[in-house]
Amino acid sequence: MWRMVMPTKASVTQPLVSVCMPAYNYGHFIEQAVRSVFDQDYRPLELVVVDDGSTDGTWAILERLKAVAPIPMLLVKGEHHGVSAAMNLALRRASGAWVAVLHADDWARADRIRKQVSAASPTEAWAVGDVGTIYQFNGTAWQKVVSGTGSALRAVWAAGPGDAWAVGDAGTVVHVKNGSASSMSGGTTQNLLSVWGVSATDIWAVGAAGTVVRYQGSSFAPVTAPATTRAITSVFGNLASNVWMVAGPDVFVWNGNNYQKYTPSLSDMTAVGGFSTEVYVTGSKGQLYRYAGPGFTSVETGTRNNLYGIALSATSMWLVGDNGSVLSKLR
Repeated sequence: MWRMVMPTKASVTQPLVSVCMPAYNYGHFIEQAVRSVFDQDYRPLELVVVDDGSTDGTWAILERLKAVAPIPMLLVKGEHHGVSAAMNLALRRASGAWVAVLHADDWARADRIRKQVSAASPTEAWAVGDVGTIYQFNGTAWQKVVSGTGSALRAVWAAGPGDAWAVGDAGTVVHVKNGSASSMSGGTTQNLLSVWGVSATDIWAVGAAGTVVRYQGSSFAPVTAPATTRAITSVFGNLASNVWMVAGPDVFVWNGNNYQKYTPSLSDMTAVGGFSTEVYVTGSKGQLYRYAGPGFTSVETGTRNNLYGIALSATSMWLVGDNGSVLSKLR
């Protein structure tokens, strides 16, 4: 029996992305902008900066940063002709298949480029099964990437192109990257039921008896869990200080310091998903609730079928449940 398929937009071969940055007298801001490009969790990546005739020391800062750059960094110095001319020059010097624009007085979250490439590339999907099998769909066909770990896998989260994390019974965790799979301890012997990553180096997994474990770059370990002994069946994280979980009728949100609890319904909640400013939870009697602050409101009163999965895009929402029920709704 299949447990979950988590679709993501991604490409199997990662394209080079050129970040183009025009700069004019932004000496007070440009280091933060440049370092936010260095900190991106996506590769391959290059940075092209055009100094549009700055007179405030911007060029000296750029030269210092280039000396420690972890990615290719091209500096172009020109006369002052304005931001449009500087951007056009940066675009001409860029060598990536994709271009991202970042201004010198701005900064980017570490997952920005990875998420943009994932959203713009061919469809990739993952599926996991009872005997630990993992399949990958690369836009053309399904292929088996893990023959079987021996433990049932319950959920999978795609971190990026060709990169997925699966969790399952007895704390099993399997990481698949570029066709190679490795197993590791989930930091618990409890069954893990759901996994979601805030980023490729900040991954949360939840499971039986209120279990919560977290991966922060090296291994999974138990972290502060909400006050429940019920199984936590779903987790969703969009910001490091905003991680949502459902357990029985309760929805818990971790704000970086403690948990806040909501109880949208007396029926059990089954799945959670959403965006940076709104969160949706599904219920065991077909309910759908939406949070956009300060609490949850009802969106769907019930389909009579239990709902177990939720997926959202920029324009639509898909729900799956018992008896083969699939619901879609425009946002």
